[in-house]
Amino acid sequence: MNRPPRLSSQSSMSAAPAGATAATTTARRPSQTGRTTQAGVKAVADAASPALIETPSLMSPTATAFLGVTPTGSLASELCSPLLGTTPPVLLSSTPPTTTTPVGGWSYQPPPNNQRSFYFEEDGLHFTSEFDSGNLIQVERIAPMKYALYSCPDCGNSAAQTNNRQWFHFAVRGGVKGAVLQMQVIGLMNCKMYSTVGWTPVAAVFPSKPVYQRVGTRVVVQKLGAGPATPGYPNLTYKSLGGGGGDDGDDGDGDTKKERKEPETVALNLSFEYRFEVDVPATPQIPFGSPECPAVFIASNHPYNVERQKKSIATWKKRAASTTHTLFHREVLCRSLDGREVDLLTITSTHGKSSALEPSYYSGIPLSSAGQGGVYDADALQLHATEEGLSPTSQADDAHIPALPPVAAQGSSDSITRPPSFPSKRYVLLTARVHPGEAPASHMMQGAIDFLLDSTDPRAVQLLKEYVFIVVPMLNPDGVARGHSRADTTGQNLNRMYRNPDPIKHPTIFALRHLMLTLEATGRLALYIDMHAHANKKGAFFFGNAMPIVDQVQNLLYPKLVALNTPHFEFTGCNFSESNMFAMGKNGETKDGSSRVTIFQETGFVHSYTIESSYVTGNGQNPIAANPAIPGEELDVLAGTPSPKYNQATFADVGKALLVALLDFHGINPCSRIPNGPHRTLRGVTSWLHRWLMFEVFEWYRKQLGGNLSAVAAKPSAASALSSVNLETVSPLTLSVNTMMALDIPSDPITLKSCKELPPTTFNNFPELLFLMKREQAANAAGAAVGPQSGPPATSKSAPPMSRVNSITRLQTNGGDARKVPGRPSSRR
Repeated sequence: MNRPPRLSSQSSMSAAPAGATAATTTARRPSQTGRTTQAGVKAVADAASPALIETPSLMSPTATAFLGVTPTGSLASELCSPLLGTTPPVLLSSTPPTTTTPVGGWSYQPPPNNQRSFYFEEDGLHFTSEFDSGNLIQVERIAPMKYALYSCPDCGNSAAQTNNRQWFHFAVRGGVKGAVLQMQVIGLMNCKMYSTVGWTPVAAVFPSKPVYQRVGTRVVVQKLGAGPATPGYPNLTYKSLGGGGGDDGDDGDGDTKKERKEPETVALNLSFEYRFEVDVPATPQIPFGSPECPAVFIASNHPYNVERQKKSIATWKKRAASTTHTLFHREVLCRSLDGREVDLLTITSTHGKSSALEPSYYSGIPLSSAGQGGVYDADALQLHATEEGLSPTSQADDAHIPALPPVAAQGSSDSITRPPSFPSKRYVLLTARVHPGEAPASHMMQGAIDFLLDSTDPRAVQLLKEYVFIVVPMLNPDGVARGHSRADTTGQNLNRMYRNPDPIKHPTIFALRHLMLTLEATGRLALYIDMHAHANKKGAFFFGNAMPIVDQVQNLLYPKLVALNTPHFEFTGCNFSESNMFAMGKNGETKDGSSRVTIFQETGFVHSYTIESSYVTGNGQNPIAANPAIPGEELDVLAGTPSPKYNQATFADVGKALLVALLDFHGINPCSRIPNGPHRTLRGVTSWLHRWLMFEVFEWYRKQLGGNLSAVAAKPSAASALSSVNLETVSPLTLSVNTMMALDIPSDPITLKSCKELPPTTFNNFPELLFLMKREQAANAAGAAVGPQSGPPATSKSAPPMSRVNSITRLQTNGGDARKVPGRPSSRR
């Protein structure tokens, strides 16, 4: 029988039962008056707050008039929120967004506002999560300066509630310098991040130390076999989905064998301390929202909220405007369900600018129009109407799009027009924060864009000259603002909706899908990266796709170049296997609905990646060569160097390396570090990949034959090539191309796992690579300098995507029934 979680009296970091007892004071949800007093506890919240709206500025009369709300004198307006950027983020109003007009019987019902504020007279402490990205729904006082804290699952207290309960973020005031606050966060979703990699919470002290840093504290982890109850909220219960963790298990890689643990861990309690570095007055004279208001903010990991995104965009605009050659264009891709703007950024240089503008699509990309908040695809809306049973005469057109307020311009650079066209440049598409709790994704994006706009770095100048960067920095702003871990405001994992997004239910994904496909159709899309964070693996790494071998070499080459440009990216931690493309979570959703898999399945586009980064640390640092031409990069990073605890600078460095590697990939890096490393040239890196692929395929082939290759060597067709080779003792790295060709390795799909230097990888048509290598060797021998391609190969439409090739085998084993193949592409593809 599972008992309520306890804070043991044997430890200074523990306490009595977290459930309400005679010695425990619990903050209950107050009445609609907005303030109540019970058992010495004052709780401040708005019981009639079913949803959130983000206010442009707390103290601005214009903002309150725009929202139709008036600031009140509640405790929330007396507290302050974290300074994220140069000014603090805004409060979230309790006024709900307008419920959307029903379309086909569906209307948007926003979840309740689960952000709360509490005051405990005994210790003089205020707790609040009533700010952008805050998450804290209940607090219990266990003993003097000892508290149990409860975060809220995504869409908590609604029919759309999920199990995702990983993110917490709250503010504390009232402590004095030197005082120790003991806390236990109750019932977080089970993941390795908290229990195995040295995790500690992050904290920022405002106004003196506004940068979030890991707290130097010991963390005690208590594993739970069942999700604990949240006092005062009986509906915040864990739904059993056949395993611990989140709703869909996206943190798995599809190849790792999951061992059954007894007893199974479903949730975690985390106990830690915080020692106040300065006095933090309980009732400061400075109002909530001021950058000078004293407060301590504590979060599970380094936050990056909606308000900081707005401030970053404003900063980027000013930086771009300070140069004569940089174009920075902001428009609105679409509106979220809560009515927030989804930013679409275009960043490039003015080199190659056409007098024409990028096209304004009506059927295609739903791009910005300030009066409409996004132009939707009429054909898709018509299809939606048909599927929902609307009458053909009703026509699913703009009249059925949810009524949203007009887009408010945020600066003179904002525009309702499209940016200029650059017909000679290739596109790079970057996206982030489809999962709202994965804040490292935004820090990587910050690093990438900061680097792009560094006019003193010749690599950044070259990037803007060669490419047009299309950026959607925050795909799920509603989830971010509400403090969600993974889902949107309807409880959906939006990164499973790309195969067939609903324009009404999934407006951001519907918009991005059309943007991706339209850019790819130009033939000028060079790279697509979707940025994420990972709670169960260390390091930064890619998830990619399985594909034919010649394309797969190019697919592997780019991440290898990333690893040569930052010590924090782990090439062998990547995964390019087919099983990872179709991995299924506990709720039955598969990864083939993700953006990277969808664009590959539907177009064959090779360079489509998901980048994941640990929240906490890596397995060790990559050795990378010095780059003396660039200030700050003059020193080597040696192999075996321990990995640091990750912070904003670490994530930013990974984001920067994604772009530097693109220059190396196309052979146009004016200050490359590749010549200073072991490979010397791009050809050297490609040759290194070829050799290790030959090595691993040889080992795979040996295993297929039980380790005995003598029968192969005896074949007449192979005798000549193998006559001088002892295949039982030869080092695979010394094998020639002729020897590998003589082995008659089949063209069937091959999956390499547990490789020494390569990530898990699936490909077919391996003999094609051998023929290509043999042709290059012959050309080199004849004196012709034939090297690997300087850019990504053309979209491979003659060879089917790997997902379809390998599905042939699956179909044979399932009696020809494609419906039995989890995640198999539908026949329309």
